[in-house]
Amino acid sequence: MRSQGWAPVHPIFTSGPPFRRIRRFPRSKWQDRNLPAQLHRFSMMRALPQGDSVDPGDFGGNARFQVLSRLGAGPMGVVYRARDLAQGREVALKTLQRFDPAGLYRFKHEFRSFANVSHPNLVTLYELISDEDRWFFTMELVEGVDFRRWIANGDVDRLRDAFRQLALGVEALHATGRLHRDIKPSNVMVDSRGRVVLLDFGLVSARRSASAGDSILDPMGGTPAYMSPEQAAGAELGPACDWYSVGAMLYDILAGRLPFEGTVIEVLDAKIRREAPPLRRDGIPEDLAELATALVHRNPDERPKGSEVLRRLRSAHVPTGMPAQGPAPVFLGRRSQLEALEAAQARAREGTPVTVLVQGRSGMGKTTLVDRFLGRIRADPRATVLAGRCYERESVPYKALDSVIDSLSQRLRRLGDQAEVLLPSDIHSLVRLFPVLRQAPAVATASRPAVEIPDPQELRRRSAARSRAVGDRRLRHPAHAPVARRGVRRPL
Repeated sequence: MRSQGWAPVHPIFTSGPPFRRIRRFPRSKWQDRNLPAQLHRFSMMRALPQGDSVDPGDFGGNARFQVLSRLGAGPMGVVYRARDLAQGREVALKTLQRFDPAGLYRFKHEFRSFANVSHPNLVTLYELISDEDRWFFTMELVEGVDFRRWIANGDVDRLRDAFRQLALGVEALHATGRLHRDIKPSNVMVDSRGRVVLLDFGLVSARRSASAGDSILDPMGGTPAYMSPEQAAGAELGPACDWYSVGAMLYDILAGRLPFEGTVIEVLDAKIRREAPPLRRDGIPEDLAELATALVHRNPDERPKGSEVLRRLRSAHVPTGMPAQGPAPVFLGRRSQLEALEAAQARAREGTPVTVLVQGRSGMGKTTLVDRFLGRIRADPRATVLAGRCYERESVPYKALDSVIDSLSQRLRRLGDQAEVLLPSDIHSLVRLFPVLRQAPAVATASRPAVEIPDPQELRRRSAARSRAVGDRRLRHPAHAPVARRGVRRPL
């Protein structure tokens, strides 16, 4: 739902009990097919985050992980304190409890989005593991207190430093091309050394895909009390949406209340229609009050950028042990390598399957080169990019192909009914190995097997053949051609 679409909806949506609101709005006015579901979800939500609401069953551990206690639960699963017997350390272990194709995709996306990101103010992720029919990943166990308790003593220097560290983490996240989309006090911890750590990457999205559209990552996701007006309206998102959430946290702590309060509908309506009231309260540092007010500006273009936020939060006190964020990688040269990749793309566009091996010593820039090349290809409407990586820190079946199949599932889902012409008759064998494919409606309909395949080797053989068939049909079908197919191997 775009902000301009809120006006005709508002009179109906804010009156009557939630279960009647959708029925009272004429079907002819649904310009956005996703609008009814979005409105219904908002009607049933509360503005403020709630406590644990699911109890999907406890994970009892396995031969490697000994569960020590349950730390918390959310819509996607449960987080445990566990001991990794192989590594000899305690970890936080997050399980996927409610298994469905879309949920599995989101769960793997949460891990893979930050598997290689390292920053002191972002929680470190360790391993993604599939153990028979259970999925979980491990991460750094942050021993400490939540953000509110840390700054509750009223020390302005501590408050300023805590928000400076949070801003460093947010800025580092944005430097990777990603948005968090759910920054709130319960997703921020402070350890015994005073290190602020941003947690929970379940709603993280790439900046290029963070729009209302049809993203499986749910652009409407988040906590209404802290989300930006553009996120609440389902509009296109940028870094400013996360800075709004940081500002809402600062505003709440300084004023003792959020910029807007009430039911979720009242909060949503207020955010879209008017500015937050300026902070005026004795004892509040003027510069922090001005920063909080600026960050919760209704217009994302008017909010301070990350560098400006850090400048305003600069303090003479810098905690020890907080390494500075390194400079972003610089892409220089590589013209001949890019030309070789572009030549391979040209051959692929003519219908010739091409495999390119990019090799070199660790740290030579192989990943940067390939990412730069794929970035150019994604801008070409004639090309389809199915990208994936094989991570050493994953223990999942067929991990060399798993993330590529995830990309394929998203492509097929976006094609809707058009995807039917791309599917082989026995797609079910591929779906058995990669259940995320079932999030595409065409695959879910076509993947009911007539005959069970008990032999694992035969299942793998048929799955490989079906994956090739999908690619071949994608090339030949006139509605979707031409498509560049590339295989990129990068040695570990």
